[in-house]
Amino acid sequence: MLFAAAAALIATPAVAAPDDVNADTFYVAANDLMGKGMRAMFDKRTRPMMAQLKAAATSVRADNMAATAKGAPLYCVPPAARKKGMDAQDVVARIGRLPVAQRKSSTLRQAWRAVLIRDYPCGERASSRHDAKRVRGEMHPYQSGSAGLRLGKSTLKA
Repeated sequence: MLFAAAAALIATPAVAAPDDVNADTFYVAANDLMGKGMRAMFDKRTRPMMAQLKAAATSVRADNMAATAKGAPLYCVPPAARKKGMDAQDVVARIGRLPVAQRKSSTLRQAWRAVLIRDYPCGERASSRHDAKRVRGEMHPYQSGSAGLRLGKSTLKA
């Protein structure tokens, strides 16, 4: 019995928690994997990184749900965007738009939270941000972003 438990621990790869992963390190490694194209599926870093990102997204979503229950959501994703989701390239691009200094000093969880708060603001912040983007021509009047993360066949919702 003890041997079986020890074997299970050895056979299970350790995946760092999203609070243990530096956002910039994750971003650099993810960009490297993106450059490999289809070969990235066979890279030993892919599955652990997908698990780390999924854990970060789940944790941040739980934070937002708790904040929403208190009446002050952290971010507000439009229903159409939530349904649409986003792919890995979009996630990496959004993390890449954070300032380098912020990425270097943040965990993956903190960086993903900052991305969602920036891209999906609530209330007055949301309308003023979207109005400014429309004026600058960066956003079609009916365009919305996405907040789910597609990892293989499943979609992570923000």
